[in-house]
Amino acid sequence: MAITLNNRALVTIYGGSGFIGRHLVASLAAAGLRVTVPSRRRERAKHLILLPTVDVVQTDIMAPGVLERLQDHEAAALTAHEAVALGVEGP
Repeated sequence: MAITLNNRALVTIYGGSGFIGRHLVASLAAAGLRVTVPSRRRERAKHLILLPTVDVVQTDIMAPGVLERLQDHEAAALTAHEAVALGVEGP
């Protein structure tokens, strides 16, 4: 399932600042998708902030209501491990 904004798919990746996730996020950004990465510590995802279509949001996804607010703006929510299980390839 995907939604688009200005002809670009919007995707949220949970775990996007981790080892597997950062490669997945870079691949999706290289393909032109707009990617949101929620992170408890934005500075840990500074390598992703440089990517032009990636938005790193400092938040705690375990806090009440946060997932619901993120889902209001996303097309597909995958953890990095789910993406690997689905066969999404990294670089």
